[in-house]
Amino acid sequence: MPADFEHRVVARQLELLSEPLRGVAVGSPIWAAVVCWISSGPFPALGVVPLYVSLPWLAAVAAGCVSLLMVDNAYRKARATPEFDPTLWLWRHTIVASALSALWSSLIWVFWEDGNATNQLSLMILVLCGITNGIISRMHRFETFLIGSGVGVLVLWAKVATETSDVPQIYVVLVPIWFAAMTLHVRSASALARRNIATQIDNELLNAALAKARDEAEAQRLNAEQANQMKSSFLANMSHELRTPLNAILGFSEVIATSALGNTPERYRDYAEDIHGSGKHLLSLINDILDIAKIEAGKMNLDTEWFEGAPALSDVVLMLKELAGDKRIELTHACSVDVRVFADQRAFKQIALNLLSNAVKFTSVGQVKATLIEDADGAVLTVEDTGCGISRESIARVFQAFEQADNRYAQAKGGTGLGLTLVRALSELHGGSCSIESEEGKGTRVTVRLPYAAVVVRPSDAASRAA
Repeated sequence: MPADFEHRVVARQLELLSEPLRGVAVGSPIWAAVVCWISSGPFPALGVVPLYVSLPWLAAVAAGCVSLLMVDNAYRKARATPEFDPTLWLWRHTIVASALSALWSSLIWVFWEDGNATNQLSLMILVLCGITNGIISRMHRFETFLIGSGVGVLVLWAKVATETSDVPQIYVVLVPIWFAAMTLHVRSASALARRNIATQIDNELLNAALAKARDEAEAQRLNAEQANQMKSSFLANMSHELRTPLNAILGFSEVIATSALGNTPERYRDYAEDIHGSGKHLLSLINDILDIAKIEAGKMNLDTEWFEGAPALSDVVLMLKELAGDKRIELTHACSVDVRVFADQRAFKQIALNLLSNAVKFTSVGQVKATLIEDADGAVLTVEDTGCGISRESIARVFQAFEQADNRYAQAKGGTGLGLTLVRALSELHGGSCSIESEEGKGTRVTVRLPYAAVVVRPSDAASRAA
């Protein structure tokens, strides 16, 4: 058993032993005074002992109680110090308590009257009551009980063993039997008390460790949140600084590529087209990162409005027609002309563009289809493809920033892995949701729901109410 744990157990046992000592130290002199008064002659049948015999015994008991209080006061001061040794103080308590037990048991020597059975019986009862009281207060630790109460029993037994009358001879046999029975009971009670103390200390140590771990986890969480907030705020604030030079690069490379300022060598135009294409790709990536950072920093403001869903979706599909055609993928969309959406139109187009770009990117053969419908609660955008699909194990990761379902596709197709993260973030920013269904090797379906605001009335509903 670890030394620190044993130290705690002994300290707790010492606390339990010390608790009743003050009551004992105060009560013992009072009871001793009562015994002296009763034995001084008010009840002759109980014995008549001269005061010059009983008062020294009373003074000795009082001195023993004062010593017990002094030791206990010193213990209470010492237990708050780092060098406190509970085992040492346990023995000090035991020695003083044993001396007091011996003094109390010695009353049978002081007040004993030969030939007075009433006196002898009453003294036996008083001594046994005192020893029993000591047993109860010391049963938390078996060794302390054995020494403290054993000394008292030994004093009692020595008296009855030296008497020659018939009644004391019975006590010579009964007292050891009684103490042996008490010893068995106290041994069991002491073991149970120790187990309870050990369990309590175990729980305290576990609770302390849990509280420490919880505090450390909370501190780490706060640090992570602060670092993430600083990162998000930094990226959001860098929006202008990052986009401005990229727009300049795109603009000047386009001027060169299109020979807007005069003829340029074909080789330069090829370089300019590469610069322009790379710049557009880089700007797209930066826009995604900055939009995610804005949403995390709480700086993304939505300009929600009612707009026609069909033209907005058609604009996005048109942007990807050429890319889909180059891969010989059939890109289609379906949307009723009366479908209306309540959202930030730029955000809606970004959602549709990210979903369709992903679908086209990860589809080699087959088709990609976008569908926009509305139900009683809002507009529902669904994008389906017949691409490579996503395994069941990977679906849980696709919405995490910078994650992609399979690194092989990330290396082959490029991208930051922010497409679906941004889609989900934008949909949730509208109060909506984004879900995904996929089967590896068969394709993927992503559904985005953009609800109507609770306080908003659709224009068509308002018109019908007015009519």
